[in-house]
Amino acid sequence: MDDNQLPPTLADALKKFITWSDQRQDDADAKDRVTSPLYHYTNLTGLTGILSHEEIWLTSIFNLNDPSEYVYGKQLAIDEFDLQIGEFDLQLTARHSDVLRSMSEVMRKVLTKAVPEKFGFFVACFSSAGDDLGQWRAYGDDGRGVSLGLASTLFQRDPPNKACVDLPPNETIIVAKVIYNEEEALNRQRDVIAYALNIVRSLANTGQLESDETRIPFLEQMCSLLATAIIFNCITSKHPAYQSEQETRIILINEKEKLRRYIKTRIRGSELIPFVPHKMPLKTNLAIASIAVGPSAHKGAEDGLGSFLVSQGILEKDLVVRSTIPYRSH
Repeated sequence: MDDNQLPPTLADALKKFITWSDQRQDDADAKDRVTSPLYHYTNLTGLTGILSHEEIWLTSIFNLNDPSEYVYGKQLAIDEFDLQIGEFDLQLTARHSDVLRSMSEVMRKVLTKAVPEKFGFFVACFSSAGDDLGQWRAYGDDGRGVSLGLASTLFQRDPPNKACVDLPPNETIIVAKVIYNEEEALNRQRDVIAYALNIVRSLANTGQLESDETRIPFLEQMCSLLATAIIFNCITSKHPAYQSEQETRIILINEKEKLRRYIKTRIRGSELIPFVPHKMPLKTNLAIASIAVGPSAHKGAEDGLGSFLVSQGILEKDLVVRSTIPYRSH
């Protein structure tokens, strides 16, 4: 049963959540709009590949440096969902409390198993800090690599609900900042959960969820809509320990089956890392804001990099600079 087959009041309740969630996302997109250059730390091999092919690789979030990717935000959501369900137990009949507890179990399965199995989450990571020691160590070849600064115009996207529906699955991307404050991350999960559960509670209190034929499909659809909002929060929340990265992400979320033809793999040590190439017009005028050579790069690295840029038709002057951080790699 889809929302067109639900009683009008239940279908309208789902649409109410969609409208609220879409507006909330539009507000977040406006707040996160990129207005200054963003920086991508990589080694020289990565840089030459990025510029030669004019593409950034979006890596599966389950293969990034942070082992708590997705899990951190997911656990915040599950704990908050259980907390709010417990509070509703005091306000609803035993029958409806059982339904909501079942809804909690469904959400746990969706977020822990169903979603990771069905959907692919791929991101490219950029920082608002172009010369950060921690990122040189972690991502910039221990200071021997580069920090590629890209113009803000490359990150401008139409709001998701206004985006062209004809875009191929690998181009349905979002640009969003990462939240590192745990209270702020929790509040985002709390808000979407409370809004969904308040809708359910209101319907239950007026007796509109008595019939299994309508209650079950309605709750399943509400869980699906709620999971969509929760997942976005998960992918844009990280442990406070990573706060110095000041990260903005290009995010691709879609069904694995739809992305299958676009997913490639690369080797990292003994791992095969899934990624999706994302085209960016990096050789257009003013697309590159700067390229910082790492603090432990060899002398003359600037000249070699300048020659490479010329060979790629990138002729803007004074793009290449050197990090000002005093650091010697190990």
